[in-house]
Amino acid sequence: MTDVIRSMQRIAEKKHVRIELDNQAGVMVFCGDYDRLRQMFITILDNSVKFSPSDTAVLVRMYYENEHCIISFTDHGKGILPQDIPYIFDRFFKKKSQQNENGSGLGLPIAKQIADRHEIRITCDSRLGEETTFFFTFIRSRQNTQIIT
Repeated sequence: MTDVIRSMQRIAEKKHVRIELDNQAGVMVFCGDYDRLRQMFITILDNSVKFSPSDTAVLVRMYYENEHCIISFTDHGKGILPQDIPYIFDRFFKKKSQQNENGSGLGLPIAKQIADRHEIRITCDSRLGEETTFFFTFIRSRQNTQIIT
């Protein structure tokens, strides 16, 4: 996660957006395709920064809940309409906004495909005008994942 945040830091700084990491999980070792997992997280973090207003922060949290590791990305942008949330992982679906005019509508579907292949559940919760959070829930239980503290 530190590599992902470091990779996005310049883009965030240009937009005057801070990226904050709240790691309550410690170090978690997860077996998978490093490059694809990195791509998945960068896609979500890039979207979080892109849709954040200047002088706000994107919060990246790592924590355990019910024996599952969860990584979440929260931004304080305009949010996603409730009727759009079921479709955000569909190919070529894109929010019609000035911030997304150059988007292809493929980022979220690709991130979901990577998550599915690694048995990671990806979900989204959004409150208009307040915040949007993407959650990655690692399906493998804590007992099946090596924890290093």
